[in-house]
Amino acid sequence: TDVRVSSLKLTGSGPALDCWTFLAAVAVAVPNWRLTSMVSPVTIHHPVVLAKRVVTVDHISDGRAVFGLGAGWQINEHHCYGFDLRPPGERVTHFIEAIRVIRELLDNERANFAGQWYTLTDATFEPKPVQSPLPLLIGTARPRRLRALARHAHEGNTGGSPPTAAAATGPHQATRATHHPAPASTPASRQPTPPTPQTAPPPAHA
Repeated sequence: TDVRVSSLKLTGSGPALDCWTFLAAVAVAVPNWRLTSMVSPVTIHHPVVLAKRVVTVDHISDGRAVFGLGAGWQINEHHCYGFDLRPPGERVTHFIEAIRVIRELLDNERANFAGQWYTLTDATFEPKPVQSPLPLLIGTARPRRLRALARHAHEGNTGGSPPTAAAATGPHQATRATHHPAPASTPASRQPTPPTPQTAPPPAHA
C-alpha cells in the first residue's frame, strides 16, 4: 500500500499540513505502507534540504520512503508566495540539475558539483538512506522529463488519463515506471526491483 500526499497545497480551500512532516507521523503510526509526496517541486524546496527530509522519513519508516520530485508548475502557489517559476525549458533544466545534486548527495561519501543553480563542495550527507538506492519518483508527462525519469528515477507519475499523457509525449507511450519492493521487514526491501513500464493512472492527489 502506498500513501501519496500532495506536497504543498499552499492555496485553495481547506487547511493542509506539511507533507514530509505528516508522512513521518504516518510512518510511526502505520507499518508497511510506502510513503511519498506527489510531488515535491524543486522550485520551492531546495534539493539538499528536501533530500534531508526524505532520508529522515526513510529512517523513521525503516526504509519505506519514496522520493517524490517535480519541476514545479502551480502558477498560483508560486505567484502568491513569491516563488520564482521559470519558463518551461529553463524549469526542466533546473529540475534535472536538482536531480543530479540529490544523486550526488545520496550516492557519494563526499559530494562535489558545480552547476548553474547549485554548488556542492566536498559536502558530506549522513546518514545515507536505509534503502539503497532510495527510490526516486518523478512527476511528468513531457518528453525531456520522461527522459530524466528513464535516466535517474525508479518510478514516474504522468498525471491525467493515459490518452492525454500519450498525446503530450508524442509517439512514445505514456508509461509509469514502478517497482514493488518486498515488505520493509525483509532484507529484499532494501533492493527495489527494476522498473516495470505500465500505463499511468490518474494521480491520487493534484
